[in-house]
Amino acid sequence: QSFEQYFQFKSDKIQIQPYLSQSIEFVQHNLVVDDSFLETQWIICRNVLIYFGINLQQRVLDVFSRSLARGGYLLLGRSESVLDSHQHLLHRETFEHDIQLYRKVIWTDRV
Repeated sequence: QSFEQYFQFKSDKIQIQPYLSQSIEFVQHNLVVDDSFLETQWIICRNVLIYFGINLQQRVLDVFSRSLARGGYLLLGRSESVLDSHQHLLHRETFEHDIQLYRKVIWTDRV
């Protein structure tokens, strides 16, 4: 499905479409020690990776890429991006807004 079916832009914010609010579950996850979690459609991790060294960033992106369902979204902070090693799995979505939104590829030989 397209991003706009689930979210809408309000000024400089992204808002979840109201019809989805009952289906949302918020979960805390320790990025340093926890492993991947059940397949999810949406991960928000803003302004965290910039405080990690490259090895921990690599580990966190591994967890995210394993945890996201194919076609799922990852939202990072404005000054963060996916490392080159993960660009084959997480492609940047292009919007007129300056956000770091990635989508897990739907078809790939490597997961």
